[in-house]
Amino acid sequence: MSTMFSSTAPILRRSSPEGRGLRRMGRRLNDAFTSPCLDENLKCSVNCCIVCLLIIHSTTMTEQDKITIFDALIKPFLCSDASMDGQEGNNLFALAIRQLLNSSLLAQQDEHLGCERYERMSTRNGQRNGFKPRTIRTSTGQITLDVPQVRNSQTPFIPIIPGFERGSRIDRALNLAIAEMYLQGVSTRKVAKVMNEICGGNGVSATYVSQCTAQLDDIFEKWRNRPIPPIAHLFLDATYTKVRRHDIVSDCAVFVAVGIDAETGRRMVLGVSVGLSEASEHWTTFIQSLLMRGMNRPNCITSDDHKGIRKALAETLTGVPWQRCQFHFQQNAQAHVTSVRYRSIAALHIRNVFNAGNRVSAKLMIQNTLAVFRADNQHKLADWFEENVEECLTIIDCPPEVQRRLRTSNIMESINRQLKRRTNVISIFPSETSLLRIVTAKAMDLSDEWEGISSKAYISPEKLQQAAEVLQAASSQPQNPAA
Repeated sequence: MSTMFSSTAPILRRSSPEGRGLRRMGRRLNDAFTSPCLDENLKCSVNCCIVCLLIIHSTTMTEQDKITIFDALIKPFLCSDASMDGQEGNNLFALAIRQLLNSSLLAQQDEHLGCERYERMSTRNGQRNGFKPRTIRTSTGQITLDVPQVRNSQTPFIPIIPGFERGSRIDRALNLAIAEMYLQGVSTRKVAKVMNEICGGNGVSATYVSQCTAQLDDIFEKWRNRPIPPIAHLFLDATYTKVRRHDIVSDCAVFVAVGIDAETGRRMVLGVSVGLSEASEHWTTFIQSLLMRGMNRPNCITSDDHKGIRKALAETLTGVPWQRCQFHFQQNAQAHVTSVRYRSIAALHIRNVFNAGNRVSAKLMIQNTLAVFRADNQHKLADWFEENVEECLTIIDCPPEVQRRLRTSNIMESINRQLKRRTNVISIFPSETSLLRIVTAKAMDLSDEWEGISSKAYISPEKLQQAAEVLQAASSQPQNPAA
């Protein structure tokens, strides 16, 4: 087959034998277009269709047929025409897509009417009624199609543009790219600006970007309601961000729960939710939703000393040992120190108690620390320390590896920082639904990273089993019930 062609690819006449043959192949192309592609990209589908054109009935195709297909579809990639104007003329791949999509639409029209062009049949379902231009946006730019029209038909003719949702002017691949950019931390206005450059100044609005992300709500809802495997430990915490409610900007609480898988020892985000505040009612609803998804009673729970959490745990997970976060305990202790210079001294004594290694040594150090505080006229600090320090020693007899991982809620602080890094881009969310969407997307990424096969165990299952035995042995003398 010769490869020398003129600078301009010939345009097929619809009435020519080549044109009729191309429309018949368009029916097969329509199936190839609508078949699922690995990356759901329109370019990938077009490439597959070009290959299909060359291999369908290759034994019966003449050399002239192959040359005609090459001229009409593939040659635009090799030859450009300087006389062509407009965006499609400058984008040769877009021109090829336009020809392929128009062929697919004509094939749909033939199938709907029950006959081909210029074919006379008494059983035909309507008549052809010209074409109507329709502009669509793809990842290759803006394309104007010739959508065939039908009149006097018993059933309405609704052409389907391969790669597009019904009634949409933007292909699925571009919609997914818009949603992905937004979820990865790009603001709606920046996404709209990028799309305007891709689509030649006729891009998308910031509102449309939000609508694209809403298409993922079903996926997020399914993830939030997935079954929970057996967990050995539970972390709870919350953070705040700004949300607009009825034209008033207010704080909104974001609840996060993280668990340690009892079988693998890996971390996993159990769930996220949003609420008006950290009141016990919202915490109770959140924890109950975890229990309804099959969460077992963990061996222990780590959180800060928030009243809402304490009350909710007393109602939902009664009797489960509770480990107060030692880091937050240190911060709370600073409020009871009467001298700024004494803060570092108090922190050092409290840290020594936490690092005692076992409960017997910790009790001896507590008595020494109380004596030091009272000798230094820190009576208020001494009274508060004596009353609350036992809440931080729930896992003091567990293996050292377990103590380091579970004695603080630093893992939750890390998650909150990552969530803040994403939510700060938007600053003020238009609704709680949009906030929950972004938080869920980020939590899914973190959980997938933690639960991956290549990820390491946060705590070995053997150590978790040893900690469970220690806590079970101490259950006969509970010191820190979740209340």
